[in-house]
Order: sequence, then C-alpha cells, then structure tokens
Amino acid sequence: MAMATHFYGVFTHPTSAPTMRLFLQSPQQVRISLSGKKHMRISWTTLFHTPAVVYYGTSSGNYTLSAKGSTNVYHYLRYTSGHIHDVVIGPLNPNTLYYYRCGIKSSPEFTFKTPPPRFPIKFAVVGNNRKFKNMGYLQMHSSFFKHFSQDIA
Repeated sequence: MAMATHFYGVFTHPTSAPTMRLFLQSPQQVRISLSGKKHMRISWTTLFHTPAVVYYGTSSGNYTLSAKGSTNVYHYLRYTSGHIHDVVIGPLNPNTLYYYRCGIKSSPEFTFKTPPPRFPIKFAVVGNNRKFKNMGYLQMHSSFFKHFSQDIA
C-alpha cells in the first residue's frame, strides 16, 4: 500500500538530507504568552516530531535553563495537524530579557522581555484586517485613541 504526503504552499526544498531534517524540525508559528506573574508559555509547531523542550537564559547563545512540555497532533477526517508543542518556563525574573530556542538546539534564537514586577498591567491591542496601510476609520478619528487610552489608564 502506497502512502502519499502532500505539502501545499510556496517554499523551497533543501538540497541535502541534514538540511531537510533541520527544515522539517524547525519551529514554526512560535507564540508566547504570560502564564501567571513569573512564567511564560511558549508554543510552536513542527512538521515532524521534535522534543517539547525550551532552552533559555539571560545571554544570547548561553541557555543555562531548560523546561519540558507536551506535544499533541490532531486528526480530523483526512486532516492531520503538525506537531504542536507547549512548554511553560520559569520562574522568571521581572523586567529581564530572555533568549530561547524551541525543540532542537540548532533552531533559531528568539527573545522576549518579562513584564515589570508591578501588576496589574493594562494594555490594549488594536488590529487592522485590511490589506491597506492606513487604518481607515481609526486613523481618521484620533479621538478614538484618546478616549481608549483614558479608559485603560
């Protein structure tokens, strides 16, 4: 019985086996979120299985700490997701820049800065789902931002 694997999208194919392995194990869709006052949740997806581990530290390339997490793959009808990894790291120091890598040690380095020690933190995210550079209504009405910033202050 033959099995077929289909990849849809636009990408280049690495030419050597080690490069292909690195490509298939490289983290994609890396996202972070606060997980309490002293922890950060880091999630990412890979095409093939890699360890659910994050290496991290306070200087670039020097990962003195690590944390392990979980990996899930979801199936729905004929769809199979990538390997979705989820790791919580910490406890972390406030107002500190951290460097980290996901999964394999040869993956790209990422950074984040922890929030200051004073809580609660108030912030807002405003997005524009239009493909145009201006923000349309919001750009023309600066009073929106004035009132919005007063509400969260």
